[in-house]
Amino acid sequence: MFGKKYNKHIDNCLDEIISLTKKYKCGTIWTEKNADKGYVCKIINSKGHIADTYHEDMNKYLKISTYLKVNWNNVYFHDETDVDYIQEIMDYTEFAGHDDCPDSSASIIRKLEKKIVIV
Repeated sequence: MFGKKYNKHIDNCLDEIISLTKKYKCGTIWTEKNADKGYVCKIINSKGHIADTYHEDMNKYLKISTYLKVNWNNVYFHDETDVDYIQEIMDYTEFAGHDDCPDSSASIIRKLEKKIVIV
């Protein structure tokens, strides 16, 4: 897993995010559409990168506990992952003031688990 923590508005870091997805040969960028109604997805697509949305309806604490915590021993963080990203995960509690990093990690794991097909 690769994680980067930004302390600025998405409009001010989107080009870097798209650049990183190309650098690491990632496919679709998945964005939560709850708050922005798909705004970020539309911008990414307009910049020529594939993006899609999902609606989040799972309790955040439950999602992090179910996906990230349970799979923690199977997670390997790329060497270039921001230390702040991992630190926010390590500091996470149910009542944490900041939870974007553990939330995004749990969402990635959930998405990957749903894509696994055993033949």
